[in-house]
Amino acid sequence: MKPIPHTAQELSLRAACFQKEYNSERPHESLEMNSPVDYYIPSKRLWEGKLYSPEYDTSSCEVRKVGSNGCVWVRQNEIYLTTALPGEYVGIREKEEGREIFFGPVKLGLITPENMFVQPKLRPKKIVRRR
Repeated sequence: MKPIPHTAQELSLRAACFQKEYNSERPHESLEMNSPVDYYIPSKRLWEGKLYSPEYDTSSCEVRKVGSNGCVWVRQNEIYLTTALPGEYVGIREKEEGREIFFGPVKLGLITPENMFVQPKLRPKKIVRRR
């Protein structure tokens, strides 16, 4: 067993070595005894280092800010959405069955005429292994 690192620099170096071994050298049973580096494909998109808030077409939806408590105000009713989006803006579109709520292109759910927030049922994702 290796001795405990005494400085942050030693710990960082040890973590970097482990990460390199884990991703480049060590075979993984779930990858048919290949290493993750054999499957890694770098993204063609560049990361600018800043996450931009979604933009909404205000001619087709209302925009509301999610409060620190995870709620939005819609027609004088406070509706709980999620605590994952405090300070973010969501779009609300009128539909026959109620009001759809979106965070950018992602539908968060529906506000029913009774002012209940209903999340869509999630379907299990099919796992696709790249080779």
